[in-house]
Amino acid sequence: MANDESDDDRVKRIEELKRRAEELSGGELRIGEIEPCPPEVEEGFWKQVVEYEEAPWTTHFQQLERAGVSLPAPETLTDQEVTAKLWEVINKLAQMRVFLEDTDHLSDRELYTTLWSDELREETKDILLDQDSACHYPLLGSGSEEDTFLYLKYFADEKWRKDWLEQFPDYIMPDHEDPPYDRDRLLPQPTYGPPPICLSTSRNFLSSGRSPPWSAVAPATAFHAINHSTPKIQSGKGVSAHLLQLTSQPLQP
Repeated sequence: MANDESDDDRVKRIEELKRRAEELSGGELRIGEIEPCPPEVEEGFWKQVVEYEEAPWTTHFQQLERAGVSLPAPETLTDQEVTAKLWEVINKLAQMRVFLEDTDHLSDRELYTTLWSDELREETKDILLDQDSACHYPLLGSGSEEDTFLYLKYFADEKWRKDWLEQFPDYIMPDHEDPPYDRDRLLPQPTYGPPPICLSTSRNFLSSGRSPPWSAVAPATAFHAINHSTPKIQSGKGVSAHLLQLTSQPLQP
């Protein structure tokens, strides 16, 4: 009897969390089918959605400054100072569970300038990511023609390039070149704990058509918010910016 009451209470809490998420999304929340999942996992997921939506907005620039990292303008630094500052930023971001990807096409100065002037100033929710969570910043993840060209030139393997040409046969594929710099293999990498057994397949769960400026793995439940095309929120916020999936492995942008 007690277990039944406890289960009933959890169902009520889940429905209230869903209602709150719908309210925060401004009516733009769309829910798809998922595999059977333990109610405690589902409740944890909806708690995270609501906590995310209710959190204030900030930027990684502000978070770094709040963590004691000074961020001088690139033009005020020598080349040696730029390199030192860049790695200070990279390592502090990793401590915040924010990880850079696909940077070997940029020099240290170019990368620091890009981060300082653009990437770190994108809005993000002011939430604390734990060791089962991560925020990914692919430097060539905008979906622009230039980013696509550079990714195919420097980072895509032959299978990716072949698949791209099958999908876009008129695309002028650049010859592959090794990137001019050798940084990515030294970048901090995230590790994750095992996901719940029920989350063994990948499918759309929650979506409203726009995506956040990063790829994030939600704590504990292994729900993923992923970005396949644009790294910037053009309008709206909250659940209206989510594409969430269930998966047993971190998803690649």
